[in-house]
Amino acid sequence: MSLYEAATKKHAKDSFVKRHLPKEADLYMSGSVWFLEVYNGRHNSLPNFQVVIDTMYAWIVQNKI
Repeated sequence: MSLYEAATKKHAKDSFVKRHLPKEADLYMSGSVWFLEVYNGRHNSLPNFQVVIDTMYAWIVQNKI
C-alpha cells in the first residue's frame, strides 16, 4: 500500500477510486496505478484467487501492454 500511495502522489493524474470486490478483494485505482488488496491472500496462494488473474488482465488491457 505504501508503494501505491507513493506512486499515486507522484504520477497519477486521475482521481482515486476504490472498488469493493465482494468476498475477495478491494481494488484501488488512480490513473494507470492499481493496487489489489486480496483478503486472506498470501504470496504463495495468490494464483489460487481468480480475482488476481482477472485484475492483472484488465490492467494489461486498459494500459495497452
